[in-house]
Amino acid sequence: MIGGGLVFAAGVLMWGHWREAAMRKRVVGAGKIGAMEEDGCCWLDLEAVASVELTSENPDFPIEDAFTGHHDVKQVGRPHACRGWSAGTVGPQTIMLRFDQPQAIQKIRVRFSESETERSQEFALRCFLQADNPGPVSPGAPGESREIVRQQWTFSPGGSIEEMEEYAVNLRGVSAIELWIDPDRGRNRVRATLAELRVC
Repeated sequence: MIGGGLVFAAGVLMWGHWREAAMRKRVVGAGKIGAMEEDGCCWLDLEAVASVELTSENPDFPIEDAFTGHHDVKQVGRPHACRGWSAGTVGPQTIMLRFDQPQAIQKIRVRFSESETERSQEFALRCFLQADNPGPVSPGAPGESREIVRQQWTFSPGGSIEEMEEYAVNLRGVSAIELWIDPDRGRNRVRATLAELRVC
């Protein structure tokens, strides 16, 4: 569980104006509703089936953009360009999705983009399982933890500027998914970003 006091976001500052937040989220320092079909995978509408907890967030780059793929008008013409999420502070960050009901998860996609700074990043992806309980997910401990992957990647503006990974997990009773990101492997000089996070 992520520590610290709870700050409830009532709205999001985006593109220079205030709007009401659609995503249920907390900044902490049933079924496939509205799912989207793509490449033979029924991607979950995460705003409809989950809430999210974050260690920090830049209000100009909210986590919803990583779920919906909002495009950055400054990068028109790049096939995968989108605004995505950005942390509000430097150093390691954690994003936890808590599902309202346990989910059967087949695949998880993560995508990171970095076109300006050369840096080495590490991330870890974990799922939490709620065994033998088809009811609503408890607001407390999310259940048994299972690490899916821990991986490092080096971004270079003159070479590799994007990392996209898809992991076949085929798990049932998933109560939560946690993504931990260390954007520069302990140097604490840059903010973590996430271009896309999708689950089916």
